[in-house]
Amino acid sequence: RSSDLIATEKSNKKFHVDWKNKKGGGECHLMTQKITDDAVRYAAFSGDDEASRFVACSDDFSVQIWASGTGKVAFIFEGHEETVYRARFSSDGRRVVSCSDDGTAKVWNTSNGNLVTEFSGHSRENAVYCCNFSPDDLVVVSSSEDGTIRVWDSSSGVLKFSCEPAHDASVLSCVFSPDNRRIASASEDCTLKVWSAVDGSLIHTYDGHAATVNDCAFSPDGKSLVSASNDHTVRIWDGLGRESWTRTLKKKTTHYPMLCCAYSTDFIAAGGADSYIEVWNSLDFQHLFTLSGHMGWVHSCNFSASGNRLISSSVDGHVKIWDPTGKVGRDNGPSFSRRFGLHLHSSTYSLLAQDTRTSKLKVWSGDDDKWEVPTGNGEIKSWCFGSHGSLIAVGYVSGEVEVFETKGSSLVRFDDHTDKIRHCMFSPSGNHLVTCSDDKTHRLWDIEGKKLVNSIESDTKRANKACCIFNHSPRVVSATFTGEIKIWSASVNVVDAHDDSVTSVAVSSDDSTIASVSVDREVKVWSSSGSLLHHFSGHRDVVRSCTFAVSGRYLASGSDDGQIKIWNLESGRQEGACTGHEGWIVGIRFSNDDSKLVSIDKNCIRWFSKSGEFLQSYHLKGQFPKAVLVNDAFTAFFTIDDSGFSYCLQRV
Repeated sequence: RSSDLIATEKSNKKFHVDWKNKKGGGECHLMTQKITDDAVRYAAFSGDDEASRFVACSDDFSVQIWASGTGKVAFIFEGHEETVYRARFSSDGRRVVSCSDDGTAKVWNTSNGNLVTEFSGHSRENAVYCCNFSPDDLVVVSSSEDGTIRVWDSSSGVLKFSCEPAHDASVLSCVFSPDNRRIASASEDCTLKVWSAVDGSLIHTYDGHAATVNDCAFSPDGKSLVSASNDHTVRIWDGLGRESWTRTLKKKTTHYPMLCCAYSTDFIAAGGADSYIEVWNSLDFQHLFTLSGHMGWVHSCNFSASGNRLISSSVDGHVKIWDPTGKVGRDNGPSFSRRFGLHLHSSTYSLLAQDTRTSKLKVWSGDDDKWEVPTGNGEIKSWCFGSHGSLIAVGYVSGEVEVFETKGSSLVRFDDHTDKIRHCMFSPSGNHLVTCSDDKTHRLWDIEGKKLVNSIESDTKRANKACCIFNHSPRVVSATFTGEIKIWSASVNVVDAHDDSVTSVAVSSDDSTIASVSVDREVKVWSSSGSLLHHFSGHRDVVRSCTFAVSGRYLASGSDDGQIKIWNLESGRQEGACTGHEGWIVGIRFSNDDSKLVSIDKNCIRWFSKSGEFLQSYHLKGQFPKAVLVNDAFTAFFTIDDSGFSYCLQRV
């Protein structure tokens, strides 16, 4: 990856991608197969010991069978009208069952691709999220958004019995026990349940998860049950439905929902929203290693019948086959959080980010030069660089705020906040720090004087973290969820700015003007004292970002309608428009000469001229970056996606 040259869409210019965590991004799978440009919702092996085929289904409405060894597609079943959530082979491999957002489940013949039967008893308005053959292939179980579980004759499609309501919310997973006597189900109502596979009577209900249970699987002997939940945990339960004991499996990453799970004789695997697959020993439940390679949410993972292979599917459109022993290319490198601080030097940079694999906050200044910020055992929530990278501020879940010298010791610690610190930002000089907390307050701190300058309280449940500090004075402009902006230091000036929540604020480089944008789709420019100077309309959706040009002559605003509008602050008119983004625009930056700008949406960075001419783009491997940062020369561009990969794009 460190040698990738990204071709542009319009010119011969190129960007070089320097993967700061390239050592941690190595591929560690046996085989990868691109299935589609959309998310692959599920993948599973055929039941033979060689796992010679796999089936995959996706957001493109298709069900596909592939040869595991050659990577060649054998059949593509087309008949569903919406996203296909699950597809599984029968144990003899002669049929595949699939289910969809279109409210149906279907059985297909794998030798000729024909439709065998369709189960249509679930409401067509509700998605069917899961389906599975029984071990003897005689019946199929399905579960739905309507809260029901249904069991069907797999040949005729006749309904044998149903459990309704089985759960108080959508049933996301249902699976037979290996002895064909029980059915386990997982639901958005935070519970697991075990049912009789004979008549559908309830055997046991397991409470313990604190959020949606996304998946469940029996152990090969049927005595245990594993579950994966949005509460970030993977749990083991009594699979016989007789006892309520549970055990939570320990893992390195704790901050992401777990989306899928699988059980073999030797291993337990679970995939999460962090793009990783965690693997444990199924005998003593000890965490063994983490498999990396996907570039987004891992929607499914399943073992082969022999247990010697693991297959996974992801939102990145790929299916991967792994050695579950972890002997092939195991990765122990860092994965970065999307929240980051950055100081760009002339030819390199210093990155301040949390390694999501260890939860430690570190500074990376080169491939082998890293320093761990001495935060102790406190759980961190936010952080930032200050004073050209020489200072670091850390906000804790406890409400404390601490300032460190980079690669040095703690300078000061403030404990006035009473809840987690959502956001922190230094003034350009590094002498002041503003913090935003869930205790409903913004606070301004004097770092040199080691004291609080002022605190302002929000009228809403929590403070809006959109805020910024003036460049040449210790003043702050902060946003509210009720439409006001507040301009303050020792005193506070409240401006009734918008009719809905303010999403972003900015201050011009000379501190003379302030910009605010809002859910109300309006863009407004104010004097530093709060007088309205300009009111711009024209966006068709929420305006989420804004930034001034360095000269102060122009303002750019980015909207969920995919457009960036350039406003001339001298004429009071629109200068240009930049189009091509898909969805919300979370960050915009001008070049120092005002001639170009860079912007970022949920998965793409784009470059434009000030007049709106498209120049070039780069698509991220993952999604949902927080921001794009730029050096003064407009030659280096940096972001981090939700897969934990960092991108430093250098003009070449």
